[in-house]
Amino acid sequence: MKLVAVSDETEREARIDFWDNVYGFKMSCMKTEILKEASVQCMEESRVISSTHTLKEFHLTRVTVAELQFEEPFQLTIEQDSLCHVRLNVQI
Repeated sequence: MKLVAVSDETEREARIDFWDNVYGFKMSCMKTEILKEASVQCMEESRVISSTHTLKEFHLTRVTVAELQFEEPFQLTIEQDSLCHVRLNVQI
């Protein structure tokens, strides 16, 4: 399991900024809740703007629930001059 930072303005507009004007209704109060939801997506490698940090390695067919409960300090180095539109992504 690896972490990276991603810049994707199109995704931010579709998932977050969308709530500013939903068919003429201001529903920006939804943004806070949407940011709490997990989002699983495939992204182009060109959108990655940071170093990669390996959090943990798992055997996908033998991993236990207990092994998935962990805390791990990490540090990412931003390597491109860009905004980080998407919060940290997990690469498996």
